[in-house]
Amino acid sequence: MKNGTLVVAGVVGIVVAIGGAGPLVFAKAEDSSVPYKIGVVDVDTAAEEYTFRRDQVAKLSTEFNTRSDRLQQEYGTLVDRRDQLRSDATTINEEARLMLRLEIEDDFHRLQQQLARLDADQSRALERLHELVSHDVRTAIEAIAYEEDYHLVLRINDGNPTDVVYASSTINMTPKLIDRLNADPRESR
Repeated sequence: MKNGTLVVAGVVGIVVAIGGAGPLVFAKAEDSSVPYKIGVVDVDTAAEEYTFRRDQVAKLSTEFNTRSDRLQQEYGTLVDRRDQLRSDATTINEEARLMLRLEIEDDFHRLQQQLARLDADQSRALERLHELVSHDVRTAIEAIAYEEDYHLVLRINDGNPTDVVYASSTINMTPKLIDRLNADPRESR
């Protein structure tokens, strides 16, 4: 191992050691002079540290907290009105009491709808932000992989590889597999 890079010739199986070692480089089995370069990335940490995401989360938080605070104030006002109606039992006639109670109930119902709309708006905004950030992270990974000649980039979670986030077309063996399958059809085996 030299400078965080591991070069292996004649690879039969790949074992990825993850840590601060940097990219792993594997040589092609048939040609040890052309290495494969493999990197790992913690996509979740990268997304959390992405300045655009942080700025947008702060902006959304301010927007939704402002709306939520306004609805909380309306709720407090409705509770006060309801309590006032209950305490005015002797000073207001029954018909006026019924009308006020119905009005307050309608206002509570309207407020519940606004709270539900706020929750839905917040969920949609966060989902849109997640999609934008995911796109930016994917695009950046692909750009780095292309610029720095990575053949394979694995996603890591808690230091363990979980899936492939980038694979160069140079390591795609699908055409070879198709040729092999078609060269030796099942009927002739």
